Amino acid sequence: MKTVYPSVDLHTCIGCGLCVRVCVARAIDPDSMRISQARCIRCSHCSAVCPTAAVRWPMADGKTACGEALQPLTGDTARELETVIKRRRSMRHYTGEILPQSMIDRIVDVTNHAPTGTNSRGVAITVVNDPRTMQEVSDIAMRYFRRLATLILNPLTVPFILLFAGRRRLRRLRGYRRQIDRYFGGHNILTHGAPALFVFSADRRSSCPSEDALIWATTANLYAESLGLGTCYNGFLVRAARMHRPLRRRLGLPEGHTVFETFTAGYPAVAYQRAAYRDPCVLRVI
Repeated sequence: MKTVYPSVDLHTCIGCGLCVRVCVARAIDPDSMRISQARCIRCSHCSAVCPTAAVRWPMADGKTACGEALQPLTGDTARELETVIKRRRSMRHYTGEILPQSMIDRIVDVTNHAPTGTNSRGVAITVVNDPRTMQEVSDIAMRYFRRLATLILNPLTVPFILLFAGRRRLRRLRGYRRQIDRYFGGHNILTHGAPALFVFSADRRSSCPSEDALIWATTANLYAESLGLGTCYNGFLVRAARMHRPLRRRLGLPEGHTVFETFTAGYPAVAYQRAAYRDPCVLRVI
């Protein structure tokens, strides 16, 4: 896909200089108002700050456009966001109703506005929204974990685990094995019957791929919660996708991408009525 850059419509520009002021790359010549493509990092700060929408982006149809106008924030916005954050719990009980594609499109569209380091935009979102595919992805991951557990917890290795990792680690590993057995006994302890899975991967060549993917995942997660969905981050699927090539192939990840975060999503079957108790945060002001 061709890389496009913004330009300034001199007929609309009022010469206020705001675009020059906010351009971190110093790509805008204040005299000619030309934007240097060699310097521009395509962050869109210039078009976002322009009061007359004079900074425009070329479109495929030959026309130009700028970002949508946004309403100013109010006190209600902050209170509603606070409620979303405090209400959010790891959801493991879903109705099973399939998410409409329009809702997934909204989540992806909003998440695409999340920041990335140096505006690299190297994050990709893979969404599974089909019960059969969800089951297939879960089975691939759990079969991998079962083989791994069989390899680790064999009679020859257990004494070495006790010697070098300790009894607590051995108990934890055996606990994982019991959970794996529960899965193949019919209890979905991996995705909990969620109808959808969001997978966040990033190009390893980006300036900060893990941070970018985590920011995007958090943005998508909170927006999904604001739409009334329940979500649950899933580190086991992250580990499986990194270590097991068949799972990466089934997800169809872009070439050169690493998975950094996943979460399940669906309509919640239970509703939490109040915020969870939290110990006070460790705060240092220096």
